[in-house]
Amino acid sequence: MEPVAADIYLGSATSLEALLYACRILSRRLSSWLKERNLVWQRITVCLDTEERPISVSREFTRAQPPENICLHLQRIISGIQAASPVEKISVTLDWLGQAPVSQLAIFDGKDTEREDRLRKAVAAASRAHSGILTRASDLAPSRRELMLSFYDPWRSSIRDTGAPGSLAQTGKNPAV
Repeated sequence: MEPVAADIYLGSATSLEALLYACRILSRRLSSWLKERNLVWQRITVCLDTEERPISVSREFTRAQPPENICLHLQRIISGIQAASPVEKISVTLDWLGQAPVSQLAIFDGKDTEREDRLRKAVAAASRAHSGILTRASDLAPSRRELMLSFYDPWRSSIRDTGAPGSLAQTGKNPAV
């Protein structure tokens, strides 16, 4: 995708506050353009045209950045630049544009296979080093409180039917008695 650029003419700004204010204006302009098209970016280039010479600073990111991060990164770059002469113009170019990833938000998205594999390996290594000490919570029988709550809370219904030690499926007892 083609890079997107915006610039603002300042006349001859010397204060950091004036430069940061111009950055906020540029970031609002660029972020609204990106949001309209549902785009993210990975590279930002800031060019300051000063009376002496142009100054160009570029930052690349390994992960795609949302439009909301433009102002933050612009301010960090501008704060780090030491311009000896007044700034006449600021140009910002966003490059390596791509479509923003779309995913359904989930409150309970616990099925991360990579995380589960890392956890399984870490628990196995720890249990080899400290045998008989580590126990996973899922291996324990649910408490009476959890069994009672499972009758009223639909998210806890799996406790009754698991067949785990102490569950209703294994004991065959009525916990209300």
